[in-house]
Order: sequence, then structure tokens, then C-alpha cells
Amino acid sequence: SARAKRVQILGVDERFWLHAPDNDNPIALADDQVASNARLASQLGAKPGDTIVLRVERPSLLPRDMPLAQVDDAAAALRLTVHAIIGNEQFGNFNLAADQTPPYNAFVSRELLAEKLDLAGKTNLMLTRTGTDTAAQRFRSRWTLPDAQLIVRPLPDQPLIELRSERVFIDQTYVDAARDAIRDARFVLTYFVNRIGLDDRYTPYSTVTATNLPITKDLGPSDAAISAWLAEDLEAEIGDHIVLTYYVPGADRRLTEQARTFRVAKIVPMDDPALDPTLMPDFPGLADAEHCREWDAGFPVDYQQMREKDEAYWSKYRGTPKAFIRYDTGAAIWGNRFGVATAVRMRDTPTNQHLVDWLVREKIDPRNVGYKFVDIRRRAEQAAEQSLDFGALFLSMSFFLVTAAAVLTGLLFVFGMEQRSREVGTLLAVGWPQRRVMRVLMIEGFLLAVIGSAMGTAVGVGYTRLILHALNTIWRDAVASAALQFHADNNSLIGGGLAGVAIAMAAMWLTLRRSIRRPARELLTGQHRHAPPSQTQAIVSRWVAVVSLFAAIALLWLTRGASGAEAAGVFFGVGALLLITALATCRVMLSGAKRLLPHGELSLTELALRQAMRRRGRSLAVVTLIACGSFLIVAVGANRQDPSAGRGAGGFGFYGETTLPLLHDLNTTAGRDAFSLDEHQMQNVKIVPMRLRDGDDASCLNLNAARSPRLIGVAPGQLTGRFGDVDWTLLSRTDGDVVPAIGDEATVMWSLYKKVGDTMDYVGESGESFKLRIVAMIPNSVFQGSLLIGETPFEKHFPSESGYRAMLIDGPPATRTDLTQALADLGPEITSTGARLAMFNAVQNTYLSIFAALGGLGMILGSVGLGAVVLRNLMERRSE
Repeated sequence: SARAKRVQILGVDERFWLHAPDNDNPIALADDQVASNARLASQLGAKPGDTIVLRVERPSLLPRDMPLAQVDDAAAALRLTVHAIIGNEQFGNFNLAADQTPPYNAFVSRELLAEKLDLAGKTNLMLTRTGTDTAAQRFRSRWTLPDAQLIVRPLPDQPLIELRSERVFIDQTYVDAARDAIRDARFVLTYFVNRIGLDDRYTPYSTVTATNLPITKDLGPSDAAISAWLAEDLEAEIGDHIVLTYYVPGADRRLTEQARTFRVAKIVPMDDPALDPTLMPDFPGLADAEHCREWDAGFPVDYQQMREKDEAYWSKYRGTPKAFIRYDTGAAIWGNRFGVATAVRMRDTPTNQHLVDWLVREKIDPRNVGYKFVDIRRRAEQAAEQSLDFGALFLSMSFFLVTAAAVLTGLLFVFGMEQRSREVGTLLAVGWPQRRVMRVLMIEGFLLAVIGSAMGTAVGVGYTRLILHALNTIWRDAVASAALQFHADNNSLIGGGLAGVAIAMAAMWLTLRRSIRRPARELLTGQHRHAPPSQTQAIVSRWVAVVSLFAAIALLWLTRGASGAEAAGVFFGVGALLLITALATCRVMLSGAKRLLPHGELSLTELALRQAMRRRGRSLAVVTLIACGSFLIVAVGANRQDPSAGRGAGGFGFYGETTLPLLHDLNTTAGRDAFSLDEHQMQNVKIVPMRLRDGDDASCLNLNAARSPRLIGVAPGQLTGRFGDVDWTLLSRTDGDVVPAIGDEATVMWSLYKKVGDTMDYVGESGESFKLRIVAMIPNSVFQGSLLIGETPFEKHFPSESGYRAMLIDGPPATRTDLTQALADLGPEITSTGARLAMFNAVQNTYLSIFAALGGLGMILGSVGLGAVVLRNLMERRSE
């Protein structure tokens, strides 16, 4: 009953595990067995011997967005027995993405998978230890027409050979290469039209061919050559104007009917060799049909329009075109993102046969048609090297804690020296110079600092292990269930310990150098005189307060466009300056507040204030200690994210993704009927479908640096007015090859290290490079981890991404259950937008909880300092 979404299914054999550490016993899978990694097994609650069902997308030769594509056989189901649950040491967490989170992996027999998907002898992933450049060169020298999904076949009874694609449409890259390399190449684009009409007469469902074969040699851009059969059926003569009505694919497989008028310039006899049935490609559902009523065209066919003569034509002539137009005209109206031709014809000569083979091996770079070799080890290393530096993050967040600890160290060291003032006075009285006395005391402090730093280093290691244990257990959601391991090298431990010693020594030196300058007589008597604050000190404190305040304002103004780590640095930099301003102001008040007190009888509050001013340094130290801890706690709390605040959900109640593409518009009656959705339940539901290109997860759930983030293609008009004041029309503006993109603020700033106006390189499906420009950001949104681009550039750069695999849903609570059940075969994962935002915010809020604990330690230090000062004051004033 349990489900796992987006399972990565790998068809492998024993060779896959040969290089695993446990290579003495490679896993052998029978055709009815599956090996699961630990994460998938845990999600399903599966164990060896259990039966699981895997639904696998079945590749389609014709892209499913096309009108003639089949959609009923989109998935194949595999019922398999769990053979083993394998760990990471046996490549159980194998993943090509730069993501430390283990995927859901299911390993099956490669032969079984190929058989179930009708792809026997084929593969879509190769692993090699050869360098990428060498591998690419060797692959290019050996790849053949079948590798490019191309077929060369001789034409019956014609001195011609023909180049075709298994995917029906031939990509623009191949067409351009053939045009440049083969002098007598002729291009064919055959399309299925709904009707050919003349006045009130029409012929239903016919094929029309756009070509530069001799039959269209003398045709103009708006001319057509028609067969004698069509001319008789329409009673057409040369000079008449016929209308071709046809479907063009739109969003959600929505078919838009368009029409184009052509002048009849030629009538071709039925025995003319140009009327060739092989001009029609192998359209799925049509090519193998014996009768018209057996067509499974993939779009609605009104069989009531079919006449006996149409059935007779199909039986005798099959898919022979009934009309011809110029190739450039046909490519302009029927060319699509999947290709611009259905065949390339040329003379059947040894030269041309050699040219076709050379065309593939030499003229076309496999990287330009989707084949590429990636150095996955180097990519993973770069992702880890450029990941978020938690060491620097924790150190910067601990700055105020370190400051508080240094203040407390100096304070306690001074208390110790005051206890031993007679000892110091004696040493000075017998002739020891101040420098020598100070050296003795500093050596003593050094020994204590070394012991304290050693203990602190050990406690720091334990604290880190405790935090990692929490992140692997109770805080597991904060790292997307990734397994974190403790690692510390000697350099970091020694460096941290020495830094602790250095900070402690600096604090002791700063406090000791002032105490030891007092006269020996004063030290021997133990009576410390406290000089009133000088005018100079008060002036300096005022200037420090003023300068720090203006520096904070200037820093805030100069960095108003900062983002990411820079913005965080500005936040704490301005905070530190304001804290200095407040402390300097406090010092001024402690120095001059005595003049504001009334003369005569004192209240308890006035008496307490006088005593606080008696030792201004101690009072200021306590204020500093508690201020640092309070600042850290408040600053951390201010950054907590509340999913109910802001407009990150855009007013939508749910966000959904499917494993298999959704090819119907669920906002229409036809789309709902396709999934048996009740019209009454869905009447108040609005769904915004979005295209999805998988890539690196750029959300806070991925600790590694995302190099190619996921892309979401959306029609900008469907989000107008959503997500605050975001201008979605920006996605429709073009700037050459630069594609505008909108991203979540956290994704852009922290994962991609970009800001509005920055660009980043991206690689399209066919290997072409283009740039994305960040044009806007959405704070704390459900799109974290992805970038949004317009649907038009998405289709241009990723033409084979058929259908929609992401959606925003605006509807009542029951909508989630209804859609999950209706779309079960597509592998849906529908969550409330609030839960999705809470999942992302949990990561940030978890780390903020850790930093809040650091602030709590600062408060503890402040409290200890306060207690020490009060105790010391009490001891000094026992006589009072």
C-alpha cells in the first residue's frame, strides 16, 4: 500500500557491481527480481521476498505532445520480488545528480527492462573510466545511424534511398547537415490534414506532402499540385483555390484547427510515380491499419465523415498524398520543435550512401543532438567544494559568543589579580619591573588558557557529534534524510585550539596592563582608588557612539542591494555596529549619570544606581555579556520563516508533481473525463500546469552546490497577479539567446549565489548552450529549488519534454485526494503549499535553533558574569 515517488529505475547486469568494494559477490538479478537501496526499502517498508510494482514510462517514438501520438500505453508495469536491499558500499545510492540526498533506487535486469519497453539491445546510459574527451572522440568515430535513431532504406522501384527517423520527425540539425553535405538531397514533410475543401465540397482526412521533389518544381509559395483522384472528388480545376484544414499542437495536447488556402497549379495523374505511398511516414496507429475505421490516430476522428470512396482509396493507395506543396511553405506551417522533415531522399549511388554515413560520423557532433559525456566524479567534487561552508557560518554566528567569552575571561582574570594585589605590590616594591611581573602573570594565564582550550576543543568535538546525531535523527528533515558523517582533521582541531588560546591571552593582556600600572603602595594596602571618569573618556565614548551609528547607516545604504551570504554579513555587521553604539552610550551614561541623581535621601533604586557606577568597568562588562547573548538570540529569532506569512504560495492551496507527464488539460471537461474526475467536485478548482526539466535540486534540502538547477516552464499569463508584485510578463521578453528566469529568493541567493540581473550558463537538450538571466525573485516560495522560465523558450530548448509534470492547484481541501486517486497511474505527489513551505523552512529554522542555542550559551556567560560581579562587589563591601 505504500508508495514511493520518482523512483530511479536502473536496468543493470553483474558488471555494474564489479568495481564495488564487495566485488567478490556481484549481485545477480533474475528477470522477476529487483534490488532496492535502503531509502526505497524504508519508504515502502519492503524486505527481501516482498513483491513490489514498478511503473516505468514507455518511450514514445512520436513525441506525445503531437496530435498523432499514442497516450494509452505511456507506462509499463513490472511486478517484481525484492531480491536484496543494498547499501551505499554496493552503489545502492548511485546518482548522477549533484545531490547528497540518496535517491529512491530500484535495480532490475537490463534485459527485462529493455524487453518490457520494446527497446531490446538499446541503452541510454553508459559508464566508462575513460576521460570525457577521449570517450567522446571514440564514440563519435563509432556511432552509426541507429544510434542517431535514423534509418536508411532503398525505395521500391525507384533509384532512390531515403533517410528516415524512428521518431517520425527529423531534427533540424540533421536536415541542415544533409542540406550542406548532399547536393541532390530532397526533403519531405508529410502531414495529416483534417479536410481539403473547395467551396461546399471537401475530402476528409488526407495526407499532404511538402517537398522540393520535382513534382513541386514550378509551384509558387501558395500553389498546390493535387492528385487526379482529389480533383475528381472536389470537382477541382487548375486555378481553383482549395483550403487545407489541419490541427497544430498546442498546450496540454490542445489541438488548434487552422486553415491555409492554395491555388491548384497542377493535377497529377494517379499513375504518376510522384504519387508514392511511401511518402507517408510510419505514423503510429495509422501505418498498420487495414481500414480507415481501424485508425488509432491519437486525436478525435469523426468516422461519420468517412465515405466508401475514402475506404477504397485507403485500401488501394494507403497513405499516398492527395496534394503537394513547396517544402519551405510546409516547413513554415507544419514544422515543429520535434523536427522539420519526415524524410530526406537522394539518388541511390555509392557516393550518397557513403555521404549519409559520413554525415553522421563527421558532420554531426553527437553532443549537438543530445549525447554527452560527463565527468561525474569531477562534477560531484565541484558540487561539494562549492557547497555552503558551515564552518564559516557557525564561526560568524558565534562571533558574539566569542566576544562574550573574551569579556568574561578578562573580567575573571582581573578579579584574580585584585585578590592578589598585595602579592603584586610586594614584587614591585622589592624591585621587580612591571614588565617582568606582567610576564609572570601572563605565563600563568597562558597555562590556564592552554588547559581551557584543550578542554574546549574536546567539548567542541562532542558538541559537533551531538549536532550531527540530531541532524541524522530528530532533525533529519533539515537535510532531506541525507546521512551526515563527522569528520575533523588535525589542522582544524589545532587551529581552533590555538585561536582559543590567542583570544584568551589577548583578553587577559588588555585587562592586566591597566591593573598593573597602579602604584605599589596602593597595591600593598589593598585599597583601590577609583578615579572619576575623565572628560576625555566621556568625549571618546560619545564619538564612538556617533561614529558607529553613522557607520551602521552608511553600511546599510551602501549594501542595500546585497543578497545571499553578503546580505547576511551586512545584517550582522550593522547589528554589531549598533551594539557598539549602544554600549558606548551606556558607558557615557555610567560616567555621567551620577550628576543627574538628586541630593539628599536616596531611594533603593538610586542607591543601586550609585553602586553600579562605582565600578563602571565591571558594570559595562556585564552589560556587554548580556547584550551579546541577547543580540544573538533576537537576531536568530528574527530570521525564522513562517509559512503562513508572505505570499510564497501565490494563493494556491496545493503544489503537485507527477512522474509521468500529464497530457490533458484538467481545466476542461475533456481533460477531466480522461481521468474520470467528477465535474461537480472540480467545478471550483483551478489548475496551472507547468513543464518540468529535471536537474540539480537547488533548494536548501541540497547541501551541495547546484550547477544545473531544475527548470519549470510556465505560461506567464496564468500567474498574473499571483505571488505578490512579481511581474510575470518579464518571462515573455526576449533578449537574443538570453532566457529570462524568475527564482525563489533563497534559491537564487544561497544556492546559485546570484542576484537580479545576473546570468548563468545552461545547456539545452541538444547540447546547445544558452544563458538564463535572473529578472525577479520570490521570497520564501513553493518554487524553492527551481527556476521558472516561459513555456515558449522551454519548448525550444527541451522539445522532447512532453506534457506537464508540475502543477499549482487552487481548490478545496478534498481536491488533493481526488487528484491523487485520479492521477494514480502518473505517480502524483500532491502536497499542500503550506506543508511544502514548512518543509523548506524547517531546514532554515533548524539551523536557527542551533544558532539560538549558541545565543543561549552567550546568555549563560552573561549570567555567570553578572553573578561574579555581584559576588565580587559584595566581598569588597562587606564592611559597608
